Amino acid sequence: MQIIITGRHFEVTDLIRSNTSDKIEALFTYYPNLKVSSVRVTMEIEKNHQAKVGICAGVKKQQMVSEGAALDLYKAIDEAIDHLKVQLDKYVDKYKHPGEVTPPVREIAICES
Repeated sequence: MQIIITGRHFEVTDLIRSNTSDKIEALFTYYPNLKVSSVRVTMEIEKNHQAKVGICAGVKKQQMVSEGAALDLYKAIDEAIDHLKVQLDKYVDKYKHPGEVTPPVREIAICES
C-alpha cells in the first residue's frame, strides 16, 4: 500500500507525516482481506486557520473519499480517518455475504396473503 501525504499552503513536517501514516496503516490492519492500491492524504490550512484533511483510498476498483475539518490539524486527521473507517465497515458488510439478497417488499406482501 502506497501512502502519499501532501500539504497545501504549509510544509508537512516529519512528525505529522509519520503520525498520519501510522494511523492509516493501523486502520487497514483491521481489514486484511482488502486490496488497497494507494491512499492519498491532502492537508490544507485555510486563512481562518481551519485545517481540512481529505483522504482518498483506492479499494478494489472503488475510490473512498473522506474529509475532516477542525481548528486543530490532528483532530481533522482523526475525523477524516473515523469517516473512512465507517465507509470501510459499510463496504466490508456489503460484500461479506454477496449471495444473501433480501426479497423486494412486493414479494413479501404476496407471500403473507
